Amino acid sequence: MGYWIHEQGIKAFLKRYMYVITVVVIFAVALGALTSYTAYFNLVGQYNVSSFEQCGNSLLECANAKNSTQANLEECKHDLNRTLSILEGLSPIQSQLTVCRTDLSSMQQSLSDSISKANALLSNATTCQQNLVDCQNTLNDCNITKQNLIGNLTSCNANFTALQTGYNTLAQNTAHDLCCIYKIGNPSLKYYYVKDDKVNCISEANETLGTKEFTC
Repeated sequence: MGYWIHEQGIKAFLKRYMYVITVVVIFAVALGALTSYTAYFNLVGQYNVSSFEQCGNSLLECANAKNSTQANLEECKHDLNRTLSILEGLSPIQSQLTVCRTDLSSMQQSLSDSISKANALLSNATTCQQNLVDCQNTLNDCNITKQNLIGNLTSCNANFTALQTGYNTLAQNTAHDLCCIYKIGNPSLKYYYVKDDKVNCISEANETLGTKEFTC
């Protein structure tokens, strides 16, 4: 392709400057300086060929630059298409990201609600703990009172037992003396029992009444 451009450039240059060359040749013949004409012609030809070569080289460089630019352009188009394809593929991810953000917001709200509930439960637990301490103190006081009452009950039972013993002794002595007096009038009397704070003298034993035998 470079050779073709070089050849076409030479032909175009010859067509363009042919008239000038012809005039120069005629002028040289007219002066009769064939040797000078030949040298001048060689010099002009050498100059034109050098210019042609420079133009050809420039055209070749431009062609190469064009081809390189075209290749770069195609590569850029390819990269652009690939980027567009990637961006299109990111659309579902963007949708998923939106859903994730919504879920995250919901989770943050749930976490905030859970923290509020936990704080409320902690406050209730603190109140319950204080109530438990108060109840424990009250229970301790009740236990102390219970021990005091048990002590009083024991003392009362002891006093009651003593009184009961004294009462039974008194009743026995009273019944013995009283029934012995009644026995004078009724020799069959052998037993007695106390009911409604009264001494009763009878002749036969009676378990239901809790009779006791007496002797005079």
